[in-house]
Amino acid sequence: MTEDELTSIRRRRGYWLRLARERANMDQNSVARELGMSTKSGTSVLAWEKGTRSPTMDQLDKLARIYGVPVATFTEPLPTDEEWLDDLVNAAGALERGDWEAGDRGRRSSATGSDGEPRRRSA
Repeated sequence: MTEDELTSIRRRRGYWLRLARERANMDQNSVARELGMSTKSGTSVLAWEKGTRSPTMDQLDKLARIYGVPVATFTEPLPTDEEWLDDLVNAAGALERGDWEAGDRGRRSSATGSDGEPRRRSA
């Protein structure tokens, strides 16, 4: 796995960790306490959510139970909402470009004859 892929996974995991924590109406310090960490370990939870550090597998399992989600939410994180939106925008842009190019070819062919010369318009 490349460094870019690992970074993407950490970022996605962090996104879903934050979303699950917020959905559970918990702050980072209370999550740290639930995990048996010191109350000052809220900064560790923050680092996990930012994707700068990764929790252990044991911690991910406990987090999944605390938040009431499958552990796969964190071990195999899906793309973030922003990534989904970026993909949609890029796909829509590609379709629009394709439509524009097809329309441009259609206009050119209707404005020119089979020999490529401009068609004469009747007066």
